[in-house]
Amino acid sequence: MALVVNFRGQEKMTRPKEYNLEKVLEASTRVFWEKGYRGTSMNDLVQATGLNKHSMYKEFSSKDGLFLSCLDHYAKETTKEQSGILKKNPLGVQNIELYFRHTIKSASSSKFNPCLLINTAIEIEGLDTAINDLTHKYLSLQERSFYNCLEAAQKNGKIPKHKDIKMLAKYLMCFLEGINVMGKTGPTKKSLESLLNEVLSHIAK
Repeated sequence: MALVVNFRGQEKMTRPKEYNLEKVLEASTRVFWEKGYRGTSMNDLVQATGLNKHSMYKEFSSKDGLFLSCLDHYAKETTKEQSGILKKNPLGVQNIELYFRHTIKSASSSKFNPCLLINTAIEIEGLDTAINDLTHKYLSLQERSFYNCLEAAQKNGKIPKHKDIKMLAKYLMCFLEGINVMGKTGPTKKSLESLLNEVLSHIAK
């Protein structure tokens, strides 16, 4: 028990949480990742986390609230390794190539789960505005990371000056989304790498 003072200055005892918030988010994220937002029920989340519905609503207010927390957790933790590839100095096309080779290795695996952010973007129509905004925020940061690498490569002469690197960054986002969609159909690593070579060739011309 912990002693707290309420807004009237009265002391009262509060019961400590009997669950680990990090583990709840990890378990919930896996469910949303596998089933999507609409395909996930509160019963699925209760079963995966071990929390009862009362605790779930008290902590997150709603399914939307939990999903927002999961998206934020996913973007900050699950994608940390891949995001680090794009931010590694010196920036350039080599970062982009390494990032996509890492993504392709995952997408061609039998255990592949598409990016939760991209999945959410695909089914975003009709979802809560806050979910829409958060998804857009993190996908925009992803696009910005591509742009930063392209900008560095252009300054170093690896990309022609006439190339519109803002459009190239969007082009790479479309390619990333395509890989995530194709990953659901079990593509071969060779076929995806061939596509990557075409993309990289287009950037450098």
